Amino acid sequence: MTSTFLSPVEVEAVARAATSEQDAAIFKFAAFTGLRLGELRALRWRDVDFADHNVIVRRSFTNGQEGPPKSGKVRSVPLIDQAARVLDGLSNRELFTAEHDLVFCSDVGEHFHDDQLRDPLLRST
Repeated sequence: MTSTFLSPVEVEAVARAATSEQDAAIFKFAAFTGLRLGELRALRWRDVDFADHNVIVRRSFTNGQEGPPKSGKVRSVPLIDQAARVLDGLSNRELFTAEHDLVFCSDVGEHFHDDQLRDPLLRST
C-alpha cells in the first residue's frame, strides 16, 4: 500500500476548503499529529498537555463506542507548533472546553459522526 503525504501548504489548502472551522481544525490536527479518525473523535481536553507539548492518546471512538486505541496501547504524540495552534484556537471557543469535554465534537458536545468529516475530505482531495 502506498501512502500519500501532504506538504504543510497542501494541508492548509485542504483546511481552507473545509465547510466549517472545526473540520478545518480536524484536518490540520490529523495531518500534523497522525492521529487516526477514531482517536480524534475520542480526544478530550484532559489528554492535551500544552506545557509538555504532547497529546496522550488513550481512547478511540469507533462503531458508536469508546474503547482502547487500535494498537491497544496508550501513547504520547508530540504536539508540534502547527497542531498546538489548532488546539489553542479551539480552546477559546465558548463551549466544550472543560477537561472532560471532547476536543472535536458535535454542536451539542458529543462525538461527531465520521461521515461528517470523511465526505467533505474526500470531495476536497
